[in-house]
Amino acid sequence: MHEDDEFEPDYGPFEDELPKNDAMYIRASTKRYNKGRKCPTCAGIFTNVSRHVLRTHLPWYVAAQTACWQCKIQFAQNSVLDAHIAECHQSDIKNTSIKFTEDKYERWVNLMNGLLDVVSKELECDTLQDLCNLADKICVYPKHSEPIFQGKDLKLVSIFNATNEYVFEFGSKNIIVQPPYSIPFLLHWRILASLIQQTEMGENIISVEKIKSLRPVLEVKETLHLTDSHFHLDMLSKKIGTISLPHFFWTWSNKDYQISHLISNYCYPRNWPSSDLRSKIRQDNRIKLTFGIHPRIVEMENTSKLNEWISDLEWLLKANRVVAVGECGLDNSGRKWDVEKQIKFFEKQIVIAVKRDLPLVIHCRGDERTDEICLNTLVRLLPKHFKLHRHCFNGDEMMYRKWKTSFPNCKFGISPFILNDQKYPKYRSLVCNMKLKDIVLETDAPYLHSEFEDFGSPLMIKDICEKLANIFLCSVEEIANITTKNATDVYSII
Repeated sequence: MHEDDEFEPDYGPFEDELPKNDAMYIRASTKRYNKGRKCPTCAGIFTNVSRHVLRTHLPWYVAAQTACWQCKIQFAQNSVLDAHIAECHQSDIKNTSIKFTEDKYERWVNLMNGLLDVVSKELECDTLQDLCNLADKICVYPKHSEPIFQGKDLKLVSIFNATNEYVFEFGSKNIIVQPPYSIPFLLHWRILASLIQQTEMGENIISVEKIKSLRPVLEVKETLHLTDSHFHLDMLSKKIGTISLPHFFWTWSNKDYQISHLISNYCYPRNWPSSDLRSKIRQDNRIKLTFGIHPRIVEMENTSKLNEWISDLEWLLKANRVVAVGECGLDNSGRKWDVEKQIKFFEKQIVIAVKRDLPLVIHCRGDERTDEICLNTLVRLLPKHFKLHRHCFNGDEMMYRKWKTSFPNCKFGISPFILNDQKYPKYRSLVCNMKLKDIVLETDAPYLHSEFEDFGSPLMIKDICEKLANIFLCSVEEIANITTKNATDVYSII
C-alpha cells in the first residue's frame, strides 16, 4: 500500500438495499406523455398523479387509509399497503395497530390541524380562513380539471369536520373544491401540495399534533445546536482542498440552527495528522478527534505494521481534543476476511479504550455472525455500562435490542441512509422502532452522499434532522436537542 492510495472504508451495498435504477429518480413517472399528467409540484409526468404526490410530496399521514401507522410510510394504494404489512410486519392485514382505525381518528385530525397550522405560519396567514383565501389565488385549475373530493375521500373529511366541530354540508357524492372557500377543502391533496410547495420548507415541512389551532404563536428567535457525530476530515479535506470547514448554519421556522460539534474519525493510520496539523485542526473549536484502525486496514496490512500503529495509537490518544477510540471493529461485507486477525487487533483497541477511559466507535458490517462475534468480543472485554457509538447502524430491531441490553449506554448512528426510502426500504421501519434517546446523527462525510452530489458534507445533518422530525412526529428543535445531548453524553463533550 502506498500513501497516495485512495482508501474508502465505506460503503458498498448492504442487505435489503435496492439496486440503482434510472427510473427511480422520479418514482412511477411515465414517458407516455399522451396518457400522463404533470405533477403540480415537480416536473414529472405520471399516469396517476395523486399516488405520486401522496407518496412523495406530502406527509405520510395525509391519506390516512393507505398509510402504515407503525412505519409511518405512505403507500397510496391499499393493495401495496397490504403487501407491505405481510412482508415487513408478518401480520394479518386487519391488524388494527398498523392500519388506520377508529382509535386513530383523533390523532389524525390533530396531525392535520398541526400541518395546516404550520403551513399558515409559513405563508404568513393569521387564520385558516386566510389560508383558504390564499389557496383561492394560487390554486387555479382549468375547467373540467378542478380538484374533486370523491366518495372515498368523504369519510376522512367527515372525521375532520366532526372532530373540529366544523359545520359543512355535503352537496353531492363528488364535491368540487374549487374555489377552496371552506377549511375542509384544504385537505385535498392537490391544494395541500400546492400550498406546501409555496413554503420555505417544501415537502420537508415539519409535522406536529395540534387540537383545532387556527392562529400562529409569536416565537422568539433562538439558536439550536446539532452534532455530526461521525465524519472523516482527512478524506473530506482531500475533496475540498482544505481542512477549514464552513460555518454550517441555517434558519428554519424563526429558529437558527448550527452544527456546533463535529466528531472527525481518523481510522486510516497513514492519514493520522502530525502534531502541527492537529494544532491547525484544533483552531476550529467544533472539531473533536477519534483515532483507531479500521478493520479493512487490518485486513490489508501486515502484522508488524499493525503492531507499530497500535503503539502509535496509544500515544496519539493522549493528544488534546481526542474523545474516543475508533472507528474499529469487524468487517465481513462480502469480502474474504481473516476473522482471527481482525478480532486480534479489535481486542487490542478495546483494551486501549478501557485503559484510557475513552468510548469506542464501532464499525460492524457483514452477516449476523459478524455482528454476533463483534458483540460477544465487546461483552467479554468491557464493563456493561461502557460507552459505545454503533457507527452507521443498519441492523434490525432484534439486533438493536441485543446491543442495548448488553450495553445500555450504546448510541446508534443514523446516517444519510434514512434519506432514501426507495433504496433502503426497511431502514425507516428500523428507525421507527428505535428510541430517540438512543440515536445520534452522523453523515460519514464524504463517503455517503445524495445521488446529485459527488461527495457528502456535514451539512447533511440538516436533512437527517428534518427527516427524523417527520418520522417521530415531533419538531426539528426536539430532534436537535435530544440527539445533540446524546452525542455530547457519549463523547463527554462539555
